Formats: sequence, C-alpha cells, structure tokens
Amino acid sequence: MLDLEPGNTTVRAAESEKMHETKQPIGFLNLAGLAIALAGCGIPIQPRTEPPETARASSPSVQESTPERRPIVIDTDMDIDDMMALIVLLNSPAVEIKAITVLSDGWSSQYSGVEQAMRLTQKYGAPDIPVAYMSDFLGQTQLNTRERQNLPSVSRMTGINTYLTEWVPTPPNLRPPAWQTADLLMSEILGEAARKGETVDIIALGPWTNLAQALQRNHQDFLDGLGNIYVSGFGFPTKPETDSSRPFTMSDVNATTPVEYLTYTAKVPGSAWNVFNDPISTSQVLTALQSQKSTREVIVMSKRAQDMLHVYPGDAKFIPAACPREQADYLSAFYENFAASSNEPYSEVKYWDPSTAIVMLDDLLEKPRSICTRWEEIRIQVNLLPGPQYSWTVDSANGLKASVCRAADITAFKERYFSTGCGRSEHQAGT
Repeated sequence: MLDLEPGNTTVRAAESEKMHETKQPIGFLNLAGLAIALAGCGIPIQPRTEPPETARASSPSVQESTPERRPIVIDTDMDIDDMMALIVLLNSPAVEIKAITVLSDGWSSQYSGVEQAMRLTQKYGAPDIPVAYMSDFLGQTQLNTRERQNLPSVSRMTGINTYLTEWVPTPPNLRPPAWQTADLLMSEILGEAARKGETVDIIALGPWTNLAQALQRNHQDFLDGLGNIYVSGFGFPTKPETDSSRPFTMSDVNATTPVEYLTYTAKVPGSAWNVFNDPISTSQVLTALQSQKSTREVIVMSKRAQDMLHVYPGDAKFIPAACPREQADYLSAFYENFAASSNEPYSEVKYWDPSTAIVMLDDLLEKPRSICTRWEEIRIQVNLLPGPQYSWTVDSANGLKASVCRAADITAFKERYFSTGCGRSEHQAGT
C-alpha cells in the first residue's frame, strides 16, 4: 500500500527411468504384446502423446496444493506495491493462497481492486483463487470510486486504478469474483481451519477493516483459526523533542495536551496510511489478539524499514539471467511505471508491501530474515486519543507484543524479490 508523506522435465525423466527399472509382477499382461494382438484384429491403436505443458515459462503456476505449502490469506488494498507483493506470493512454492480479500478504503477504488487482483491470478496460473470485495458500498448500482473518508484523494489513484489495463497491460480473468464479502470469506476460512485444529496465516497489506469485520462476525473462529500475521507499514514515529532512536510511547501521548477534535483533510503526520485509514479497526484486532494467550507471532515490516527500499531506474540489474524473458520484461515494466503512474518522482516510491511478502516467505522457507538488519520487540497500541497523534502506533505496556523490522538491506531485498518474482524455486534462490 502506498505510504507517501504530505513444470520440471528433469524430474519427469528421472521418474520415467525409475519406472522402467521396476520389475513387473508375475501375471501382468505384456502391454506391447497386447498392442500387437489388437492391431492384428484390426483395432486401431492411437499413439500415446504427452499432455501439453499447462504453465507458461514466463508465468509459472505454483498454487497446486502440496503438503509443504502454508495456507495464507492476502488482505490488500491493491496499490501498485500490493500488486508487486501478489506477484512474489503467486510465484512462491511456500504458500497456498486460500483467498485474496480486497479493501476499498485504501489506495485503490472499489471498482478496480478486485478486478486487478484477478488479472494477476489469471496471469500466474491460479485463476480460481477466490477474490472478494469488501462489504462497503454493496447494494449500489454502480461500483464506487470514492473513499469513505475521502482520503486518499481519488485524483491520486487514477494510475493505480488503471495500472494493469493501461500501464502494464495484463489479460483479464473472466471468472466471477467470490460470492462472499471479504470478511465473510476470511471468517469461513479461519473457521474451517479452527475446526480442524489448524491455522492460517494472514498478510495484511492495507487497512485492517476486513480483519476487524471478520473478527466481529465470529471472534472465536477468527482467534482460533489465525496463525501468524505479517503486517505492512506501521509507523512507530518519534517525538521531535525526544530521542529519535526510540519509538513514541503511550506515556508520551498521555503527556501531550489534547487539542480540539480534528476534521482530517490529510493523513496525520507520523501516522501510516494502513493505520490512519481505519485506526479503530486496527485497535480492535490488536486488542483481541492481546486478550488471547497464543503462540502466534506478529511480524511487522515498519514504514521506517520500507522507506529504505527505494525504487531505482536501474533495478533490472537484479533480475536473474535465468529469468524467462517475458517475466523479466513484466517485472521491469512494473517498477519502471510505478512512479509515473502515481505522479511521483522515483525518490518517492518504495518497495513497501513486497518487503513484507519476502519476510513472510523467508520465515516459511526457514531462511534467515536477511532483508532486515535490525529487529526490535515492541508492544503495539494504537493511539485513539483525539489530537495530533491520533492513529499513531505506539509502544505501550498494554499493547500486543510484536517483532518489528526497523531497518532493511536494499540489495538483499532486491535479490530476493526479483528471484522470487521470476518463478524460480525458492530452494534454489539465494537468501
């Protein structure tokens, strides 16, 4: 979410060789002899042909179910960096994507988010992954282009809403979206997992509205079925007059003289869009998780770390030489058009959400969290007191314990992002 301030042929051959080495049990018919006998009777024998490859080299399908895949739900507001995160997740053998739940109170409009997510599932050979609309604006005859609080401005989202139709043209997925709303679909998936004694991880790339609505729909299913949660873009600001190396805390907020209630016409300085767009929902989910004793982890890729991951014009140098040409061109087009479509200079666009996806994949593949160079344990609380710190995420004794990445290695990230985006096996890709 934008957060700007003011098929293996070697394996098949090996399997075939092993099969020929296997001794036939006594009493089995000799198939070659049977074919000759049938041909002598005038029965035509059709030559055996291998089935065609179903996955394009440039857009490999990796969503077939295997025991090693970790089930996840992607909750996203479908900004351009969210699309980048979807590309690496759809190309990774580490995850089984159970659903993509799309927000309409973040950095894309309702009419475009679901449709663009489905273009990516189509491209990467997983067109049947359910993609769901948020419950807002249902029952209206036209898809909505406005935000509930008119922030961010629709004028800033034109390029985002048309990114996969005009900037990086990608064929549509002609299947219908999920019939469930995002919160219902999420609740059903977590409930089913809970009844089996299992859990599903969530990667939260936008505001937490869908998560809070799923929590309110069935809180026990939500809490029992939720595994780890990977969080993108929390802020943890510092007070100018305090030590800038230390996160802003709840005691700082309480010591601040409250100001009059604000009508917010822009994001509160120090907050992050993923929280600011719906701080109450974020607070509700954090408080619910805090109330339950669980071994789950909350892993946060902070805005501070993400802001170190600049998009540069020469990032194509990180695309592996073995990357299929069509996919290499697609990855290049994605970062090359990011700034222009957002009406921003290169210096203002970052690899925000894909960094969170890479941290998740490194955990699932039991790789070192190599893209993060500094981790902190923080107890997260959302400040809901009215005033200039409203919606800030702060460190509080009453907050939810989380592991927060506070600094990132841009080279390590880009190597992991582009190698995973190329569809290479994660077990072969470098750390």
